[in-house]
Amino acid sequence: MRKELHDIPLTHAQWRSIVDRCGMLFIYAATTCRYIKQEHEMHNLATAVSVIMNSASVPMEQGDESVIDELYKTILDTAFNRSRASQGNKRRMRMVLETAVCAIEPMTKIAMAKILNLDGDTPDL
Repeated sequence: MRKELHDIPLTHAQWRSIVDRCGMLFIYAATTCRYIKQEHEMHNLATAVSVIMNSASVPMEQGDESVIDELYKTILDTAFNRSRASQGNKRRMRMVLETAVCAIEPMTKIAMAKILNLDGDTPDL
């Protein structure tokens, strides 16, 4: 995690809390890193750290895989309730999410944009 988030300005206490939350679950740690990096790029680091630190009250261990569902739910709730997101962006996020969930096989961003008739810059999907 430290290598993945080496450019992110986290305090020692934040690191300790985030690592404790991830415990032994690689998928939780990978999701956490991805989320923190994205939010840092959007200047929402404090919110992201708060979401992660408050997402679980106990450290994650092998066998606690259902806890990842709660992390995903928390991240999605934060994304959809963010005051800066316009209704149009929320609709687009929902369409992309619904398409990804219902897709039988993984698809590229370009394929998803074509399916959803989204014009413009596909890297933001």
